[in-house]
Amino acid sequence: MPDESDTEETYAMYKEFAFEAVMWLVPVVVLIGLALLVTS
Repeated sequence: MPDESDTEETYAMYKEFAFEAVMWLVPVVVLIGLALLVTS
């Protein structure tokens, strides 16, 4: 059975990764959306 601190550490790591991914995805999605609006 994993330690409580281990689980918390992994959770924090995933949360940080998710935050980074969102920070990268938002502008990309916005740019793609704008491009689709302009070209349609």
